[in-house]
Amino acid sequence: MKKLFLLAISISLISLNINAQQVPVFKGTTYENNDSMGDDQIDTWNYKGYIFKTITPGIARPIITTSVYKQRNGELSEIKNHELFINNTSKITEIVNSKLKSEYISQQKEDPKCYKVFHPLGINELSISVDENYMYFEITWDSSYLTDANSDECIYTSTVTKINLTEISNLIISN
Repeated sequence: MKKLFLLAISISLISLNINAQQVPVFKGTTYENNDSMGDDQIDTWNYKGYIFKTITPGIARPIITTSVYKQRNGELSEIKNHELFINNTSKITEIVNSKLKSEYISQQKEDPKCYKVFHPLGINELSISVDENYMYFEITWDSSYLTDANSDECIYTSTVTKINLTEISNLIISN
């Protein structure tokens, strides 16, 4: 009986590994005082063993940032984006750049005063976040990508593309 029980547990664990997490889990929102004009809002998601934190700052700093963490030795440590994909980094970079270019060209048509020309990006140059259905890749452009970076209209210009998790979930390397 004991052997049968252990066999059932083993099969369950194997099936859990095979059916790795397909949907991110929202862990909640916290607020942190950073001595600016308002508290930072931190939204935390867990996906395939990684922790995604999106920080929406108080009104003193308008740029939203995201970071990806991995649990190491009981502590969270920030990782580079390519560590999410390991051997699939070039494939993901190609997919993301294709979608970013399309979005950038649309923005360029809408606002030719700001956007100059698209250049492909490396995966570590992007900010990555997740929600229930999508992984978002965002870049805030610097002056080399903008026509008039000093214009008030061109401050904090960015391009975001989203990719459905069903398209890329098997390219993410689980912890």
